[in-house]
Amino acid sequence: MTRLTVKLTSLLLALAAAGCGKEEEPKVLLPMALRPTPVDSTLPGEMAEGAEVAFGFPLPRDVKVVARMAKVWTVESGMGLEPVANYVRARVDTEKVETGPSQTVFVDAVPRGDTSKTVKITVARKGGKTLLIVRDKTRKPAEKGLTEEERWRQAGIGPDGKPIGDENK
Repeated sequence: MTRLTVKLTSLLLALAAAGCGKEEEPKVLLPMALRPTPVDSTLPGEMAEGAEVAFGFPLPRDVKVVARMAKVWTVESGMGLEPVANYVRARVDTEKVETGPSQTVFVDAVPRGDTSKTVKITVARKGGKTLLIVRDKTRKPAEKGLTEEERWRQAGIGPDGKPIGDENK
């Protein structure tokens, strides 16, 4: 053996001997309640987000889109009224929620994922299914360069506040 090989071998044996006397620190396992939960986990009765988005509002996973129009989407779920309403409640900001025994309506709601949109969301029971109806209520931005009077005329209202064409009434 060469002198270099002998030195490397003795160095490796010394390091191995030094490491043999150490005990490994025990691993600390967290109880199930304290472990971080995965992002997509849901509790029983909860709904997870799906991939489809209606007017800035993320639709739940495992729902069936039954109507998709320019300003209204209707989806159907096998979940009850309360879990679907809770799903919506967690994903919109609104100041007015109308609740009743067979439906919940989120009036002028702003989806948290797209604050440029305004929607009206109705959650209703019908025929053993829960319907989720999302209506786009976003207003068109005002046309730039118009005076206030021109904007009123474009809306069909005269300077006196009456509809244009009703001046004689």
